[in-house]
Amino acid sequence: MKKNISVYAFMLIASTTFTSCQNEDNSIDDIQTFNEQTWNITINATKNSATTRALEEGSGNKITSYWKSGEVITVCLGKENLGTLTATPLASDNTQATFTGTLSSSKGTKVKVGDELNLYYPTEIFDYTKQDGTIATIGNKYDFAKATVTITGIDNTTNTVTTETADFINQQAIVQFENTSSATPKNMSRLIVWTDDNALCQENDKGYETYAPLVITPASAKTILAVSLRCNGGAKNYSLAYTNGSNIYTYNKNGVNFEAGKSYYVHLKSWTQATGSYYWYIGTDNITAATVPGSGTLATSNTQTGWHQITGTPTEIEVSVSNENKVNWVFAIPVMYGITCVTNAGERLYGYTPQIITTSDGVPYYVLTQDDATRNFDYTIK
Repeated sequence: MKKNISVYAFMLIASTTFTSCQNEDNSIDDIQTFNEQTWNITINATKNSATTRALEEGSGNKITSYWKSGEVITVCLGKENLGTLTATPLASDNTQATFTGTLSSSKGTKVKVGDELNLYYPTEIFDYTKQDGTIATIGNKYDFAKATVTITGIDNTTNTVTTETADFINQQAIVQFENTSSATPKNMSRLIVWTDDNALCQENDKGYETYAPLVITPASAKTILAVSLRCNGGAKNYSLAYTNGSNIYTYNKNGVNFEAGKSYYVHLKSWTQATGSYYWYIGTDNITAATVPGSGTLATSNTQTGWHQITGTPTEIEVSVSNENKVNWVFAIPVMYGITCVTNAGERLYGYTPQIITTSDGVPYYVLTQDDATRNFDYTIK
């Protein structure tokens, strides 16, 4: 659907202010079933009309979505990736396009009339990490869309499959956050966005989702940062934090609903500077609302378990601890630091259950609990 976002100036589409007949059935099965595992296909694609209205709501400045020649969509049958198709936009209306190409099944799957194909723009994996806060980058990398089509015809003579028209639907909201504070610095060198129930999608792989706060890092500090944001479950309690120099400022607003397919422009005025002492934790204790961060004797090395005092504004923490028994390691750090995943030599590791827990001091912590017990925890959290 949305392929490139052309900005005639980003506009709040829905303004949110935080401060204010299929072919006849054939009776012969071998006609309905395609006899090859490689086939040609043409799919006509258009926008979902409801989404189009949402994106064009209001007057004046707006975001315009269109197909661009050469863009690709990924086609899946169930979980199997069959390949990609290439766009040829209609000359008279580039919100519509024809996608053509050759698909194949590495598993030897044979498609039949009535099978559903899942279409993804641009890929079947929606990855919302590493955003830089610009509309251009969102248009190129983070404006994911999906459609489902049914196979309506199969011609074994020409090796051709035909389908119904694809109606692409955007999978996220586009939110532009503007810092309008008069009491704190406006430039944001890093922005973290989260909900208190950890409902923001960090990655969607054909329906399997991982959740974590979103971290936006612009090339240079800005007062306005745009975010591609996929949130499940309706209205949420949102929090944000931004970094300016060595200072962190936080913001909260309850009951906000950023709907997929819509765009929002949000003014942020009332920020609170984070002051005092903050801590991170590595060990085997459960982190709960009753936990007192920094309690007990503080660890003095990243090779020690327990609570560690945070200095500065770290963007990653190297941890190397061990236990003579196999244990489920627990890592916790205030969400406002934007440290959200475990990596090993730069590669992200999975196998951790994430939670956001507000501890006894009122600070929201991002907590990762290891799913499978191990003796060693020798990774970088970033």
